[in-house]
Amino acid sequence: MRYLSAPDHEPPDAAARQWIPGRTAAALVNIIGVFVVPAGFVLYFFLWARGRAAGGGSFGIAQLLLGIAVTLALIAVLLVVHEAMHAVSMRVFGARPQVGLTRIGGKIPAVYCIAPGARFARLQYLAIALAPLVVNGGGCALIIAIVPFGGWLVVPAAVHLAGCVGDVVLAGAALQQPPGTLIEELPAGLQFYR
Repeated sequence: MRYLSAPDHEPPDAAARQWIPGRTAAALVNIIGVFVVPAGFVLYFFLWARGRAAGGGSFGIAQLLLGIAVTLALIAVLLVVHEAMHAVSMRVFGARPQVGLTRIGGKIPAVYCIAPGARFARLQYLAIALAPLVVNGGGCALIIAIVPFGGWLVVPAAVHLAGCVGDVVLAGAALQQPPGTLIEELPAGLQFYR
């Protein structure tokens, strides 16, 4: 299936409706994300610790600084891979994705991946919105569970999981639309076409 695109000469669609979260909704998503980080940490740490005996030893300032640097680098890598998963999913459906920065609710900075003019069926959009959660989240869980150095991914994976909250909210908004609705992602929300 390919996305449907409106020609430039087409008049504005009277059945189009936008859904853009305001400040309150954006703040709520971020508050939920704050709670998802420790929950994700516990989940991923459990996967890592399962079957491993806790080792003793000292932990110096050099190891702490290295740990912080590696953690921040892995968070940045997961952010890039997250948006790349959205882009790859859009390309699968024939769209040309663009990545940019915006402010949700006028305040909260966010990275987005959209395909201007591309309209997706609900199931297509769900695949696009949830691809990073399924692929990256599942991949992190697998690496953490089976790779000896997978513990380095525990905190970055938990932060990534919190970053997926917005995608889940967008997927939920898309699911509330009637069958046959086409969805275009905007930098800070969705446009629905019936």
